[in-house]
Amino acid sequence: MTQMPWPKAPAFPPGRYCEVQVDENTRAYGHFKDIPDGFLVRLLRPTITSYGRTRFYRDSGPGFYPNTCYLIAELPDGSEMTFCSNYLKGDKSYGHRDFKVADLPETEYWEGDEVYFKHLTKGLQAGTISKVDYDEGKDGNVKVTYGFSYEDYGGWSRQGAASFSLQKRGQLYDYKNHGIKPHFDAVEDEAAFYLTQREGREVLNPDASPNLPRLWSYVEFLNALVEGRVDMLSVSNGLFGSGGPPKNPFERTVYHTPYSFQDREVGERIRAAALEGFKHDIARFVPAPRPSIPSQYIERMAKKLEEAGNTEMAARIRQDLT
Repeated sequence: MTQMPWPKAPAFPPGRYCEVQVDENTRAYGHFKDIPDGFLVRLLRPTITSYGRTRFYRDSGPGFYPNTCYLIAELPDGSEMTFCSNYLKGDKSYGHRDFKVADLPETEYWEGDEVYFKHLTKGLQAGTISKVDYDEGKDGNVKVTYGFSYEDYGGWSRQGAASFSLQKRGQLYDYKNHGIKPHFDAVEDEAAFYLTQREGREVLNPDASPNLPRLWSYVEFLNALVEGRVDMLSVSNGLFGSGGPPKNPFERTVYHTPYSFQDREVGERIRAAALEGFKHDIARFVPAPRPSIPSQYIERMAKKLEEAGNTEMAARIRQDLT
């Protein structure tokens, strides 16, 4: 793999100073002992965080992004120090928070790849790359390590690329590089895979307050699922209805997150599983659709009412039943 320098975030505007304010518990551990409260530091730039190929959360995709939770500041002697943003009081506004600083480097292995790993005492182990980490190395370059789980021994390890040999490419690599759709035995695994690739997008509630569009009640979700506006619900008590309804199914909360999938073949398959999983709650909370009445019968009733002089009721029947 070609060496890649550790990226730097865009700088704060020049002349931006903040005051250090550290809580007593942190100081009790000996941190910041040479930096008193009220000490002025000059903000330079945020630190960098990486978002890998799974669960990258950003619309711009995997890559390196500014981490505004930890800021690099210059001390009066010209040295640099990293501070938790909570310990700095002042103007910390930053206009590049969602800016992708750099793409991820090419890696020898991807998440899901099947590999061999030579264990020091257990010999050759077969397993799967479960995670790829990107850190700043001592040489200032990006250091890539791989989290590896091996079933034969029930263990987990984190090593560099030289520790592995490829056995078989995983589904993520084939999907992103060759367009081969992955196959899953369980629909829960299929939903989780496409969510990690941000191909299942959160659906906002059109009936909620414009200021709180992410709030849904459980009943609102069930109605949206039946109507085909969402494909699944991500909740702490089960993706497909395994946990049952919450205590107050009519309360809007951030704990109900509906998703819809871009690939409609995938979305309909996941929605079918959700409809099956939530069927008992749907029968309980979602009203059955009103049977349709043929238009000729509606018109016949309306005309009889008009003949009887009840034009107002005739107009209402045409409006409500058509």
